[in-house]
Amino acid sequence: MRPTGLVCLAALAFAASAWPPAPPPALPGGSEHALGRILAPLSAALAARERVRAEGQFTRGRTGLGFESLARALELQPDATALWVLAVERQGLYLASAVREADPAVRARWIEGALASARLGVERARQPARVAFATGALLLVQAESEPPPTWPGGAAELWLEAARWFERASELGDHRGADAAQHCRTRSQERGGPIDGR
Repeated sequence: MRPTGLVCLAALAFAASAWPPAPPPALPGGSEHALGRILAPLSAALAARERVRAEGQFTRGRTGLGFESLARALELQPDATALWVLAVERQGLYLASAVREADPAVRARWIEGALASARLGVERARQPARVAFATGALLLVQAESEPPPTWPGGAAELWLEAARWFERASELGDHRGADAAQHCRTRSQERGGPIDGR
């Protein structure tokens, strides 16, 4: 893995370990709710600014700096679904792409990072079904990629993992998840996966 890849994974893992941030001390008379309502637009604006910075850094190939900005955005808005989807997709689709990264083992590490981000995102995002569905979709793309990433169980297991994430999305309310999961289980069987898909 390139040094910048290690730096950005470490930055994202460090930021994830600090979530959710410690709540501020309670204010007398229940006024913390009023203060939170007053500060919420500021947090949203600052998080949006950090997201724009992150996307700019990613576009310029500064992956580590991009993940640092993304981590700051998630500190400001830990329940922002779009930020979690960005973290998952940036790692699992872009950085793990066969076009960008020739080493299948490095690609697998990026996918593992995406799955770690997805697990946190499903716990913390306002719309966890979106995070779960995006994760299933990136696994589907990786299962179809040539050459496939190095993955225990090969492409058949990637298809099964995609099915699990789509099922999770369905459980969380995304009606598309059940059909997508069935498709992935069928593709896994075609690739030599277990018949029951479990």
